Amino acid sequence: MDNPLISIIVPAYNVERYLTVCLSSIEKQTYQNFEVILIDDGSKDSTGDICDAIAAKDNRFKVIHQKNQGVSAARNAGIRAANGDYICFVDSDDKLQKDFLKGFELNYDISIQGYLLQEGEKKIPISYREFLSFDNVAKVYCLNDIHSAPFSKLCKTEIINRNNIHFPEGISFSEDTIFFLQYIKFCKSIHVSENCNYVYYKREGSLTAKHHNVEMLMKKEDMLFSLYDELFLDRSFKKKFFHELSLFILYKYYFNEKLTLKCIMSFPLGDIVKGYLSYFEAILLEVSFPIFCYYALYRRRVKRKILRQFLGRYETTLLNI
Repeated sequence: MDNPLISIIVPAYNVERYLTVCLSSIEKQTYQNFEVILIDDGSKDSTGDICDAIAAKDNRFKVIHQKNQGVSAARNAGIRAANGDYICFVDSDDKLQKDFLKGFELNYDISIQGYLLQEGEKKIPISYREFLSFDNVAKVYCLNDIHSAPFSKLCKTEIINRNNIHFPEGISFSEDTIFFLQYIKFCKSIHVSENCNYVYYKREGSLTAKHHNVEMLMKKEDMLFSLYDELFLDRSFKKKFFHELSLFILYKYYFNEKLTLKCIMSFPLGDIVKGYLSYFEAILLEVSFPIFCYYALYRRRVKRKILRQFLGRYETTLLNI
């Protein structure tokens, strides 16, 4: 198929300040065979009116107005309404460069680009080395430093619908990671591009900058462990992967959420991650949780930033070193 239809799903809630720029950047795409599903998620400002106005002048834009249910429910509504062969997601306060859609390689089960991180006047490219794979797609996806956000990814609609893949509703963080771990399970091919045609605006007050309910955080991690468990059948590999994941979880919640070891260990997840630590790491954890977390953080940075580049093994996180 030389010119497949791409469905662009854009959830929107109270984004009247940014939405016009976002939609204008979609209109100007060099690849023009697309439809846009706009989901006005119960906005209280003029977001819904902006959506209706562009749909009135461009029949490629379709609008769904619904009561406020959150971004996951909005994206799920967009998936149900999509008619395209492929689906991609765009956040309503971001924008696209003109070759964003053209920058994807079609005929892969999942195609991924980097992005431009916009902080004030500064643009920081988050790019990847180009590669493709038709083997062990789940490992390739999970072991690379691919961002978890839904933007800059192109999925096949048929895979999503056939396997009833959806965003988990009622969870306001990592819902994108959960979605793509469900999706990647059914992928037989992956392409990652050097292109950075999506402009992601890092704004004050974003959800990623806030602290969350601890019980919900632990529930989310339990879900992720279960999804990873389903992805990987090789027990030896799974043991190494869960070891790395356990280290990451412990230092992530220490540095990002300021949780104590006692708090983490009060949930079932605490016993799970502790079970994957080495003898040395288990002792260090008991001696000093802060020192353990700094050890885990810098161990990961050395393996990813130095050893992987030095050894030229981009496709793994060096789990066996």
